[in-house]
Amino acid sequence: MRYIDTLKYKEEYLPVHQYTFFDHDHEVTVPAEELFAYRQGKLMQIAMPSVSADDREWLMTGLKPGQFDAIFQDNNIAEQFLEDMQDNYMAPDGYYQ
Repeated sequence: MRYIDTLKYKEEYLPVHQYTFFDHDHEVTVPAEELFAYRQGKLMQIAMPSVSADDREWLMTGLKPGQFDAIFQDNNIAEQFLEDMQDNYMAPDGYYQ
């Protein structure tokens, strides 16, 4: 289960349709069409281009900005992990295989 699935959120319609996910000390706003693309199976980094990488990481894992980097201080490990995920689990159109 992704962290996003455990979060409270508020839905707003003006000025645009969007969702704001939040916990006790962090919040992220996602446009409705990007959340829809994610819920349809696109990888979060492809479905939510307007959301920063740090905020997408928080939505996926609950790790706040900087915590992911602290865990993966050796950048080669993180890069290899992402390459393996893309090579093995992602179709060219950005959906899970």
